[in-house]
Amino acid sequence: MSIKHQIQKIVFQNVVDRMSDKHKKANNIPETRDIAKQTHRQDIAAKYIYGYQSGKIVMAVMNRVAKFSGITDIKQLKKEHTNAYIQDAIDRGLKKNTLVTERFGIRKFEKCLLNTGRMSKHDQSIAPDVNLPSGSRINPIGRYSEEETRTIIDDIKENYKEEISQGVQLQEVAGLRISELKGLKVRYIDIPNRQIIIVGNTAKGGRGRIVKINEKDIPFLKEVVKGKDPDDKVLKVSKRWVEKVVEKTCDKNELKGRGTHGMRGKFSNDRLRQYCREEGVKYDIKHLKDDDEETLTKKEVEVLEKVSNDLGHNRIGIVRKYYLQR
Repeated sequence: MSIKHQIQKIVFQNVVDRMSDKHKKANNIPETRDIAKQTHRQDIAAKYIYGYQSGKIVMAVMNRVAKFSGITDIKQLKKEHTNAYIQDAIDRGLKKNTLVTERFGIRKFEKCLLNTGRMSKHDQSIAPDVNLPSGSRINPIGRYSEEETRTIIDDIKENYKEEISQGVQLQEVAGLRISELKGLKVRYIDIPNRQIIIVGNTAKGGRGRIVKINEKDIPFLKEVVKGKDPDDKVLKVSKRWVEKVVEKTCDKNELKGRGTHGMRGKFSNDRLRQYCREEGVKYDIKHLKDDDEETLTKKEVEVLEKVSNDLGHNRIGIVRKYYLQR
């Protein structure tokens, strides 16, 4: 069996939504990461992979490690291989977010090896211990303004494929992660019910959700799905290319780059303003994002929780610290 198929087999055995109910019950594996948190079984949940997209990331990383190291059997994999791989990635100047993803893939694969009996807890770990360079967090912090958003989307419309500009605009109107955008099929854009469905196998951590869409954005969604089949993907280019296009567009227009994640930030602020209006809460953005959480009223916490749920998070602290900032 080729190394590629060995990796695929090991990873797929650990993707929870591909497991039988009997296997999950026998091994006390929570159905979703949310259930794990609710039942205080995070320790069990951390051992497995929630969401097919996460599984694909792990496979892609390990295929790169194997190719770089020249190993032909997974039994040959050692820490020296993963350390050399990560150090080479650092030397090539890969960005911090990419390095973190590579390290995550290797560490998660080690758990897969342990779960499948391919590795004993007494064996030497294969997880790299090379220190990553200091720098920004996984995703750039903050949100684009209305003016910045229109500049970015209009520039992309003019200079790149329509699907890229539509994809970036979908992130703005629905708060999609770039991975969720990549996995989004036309069938999950539910125009009659004004909602977009993010299914568990495309969502981070397998945490699916439904995002309600405002009436003003329905004409745009109709353009997105026009002439496409239900099983067509909205975005056919790679995630990295979309990220590169946004980065280039920001540089060209002398804007502070916040990655594609900045569109989720824009969405979060728009939704916060909307929910404040609907719930009769004062939209005091400085207070809502910066003041101690203990100073927030019950109503203010509720509107922040609604924003957090729309984004696929379960803590308002993440929204306040990483999305609402400018």
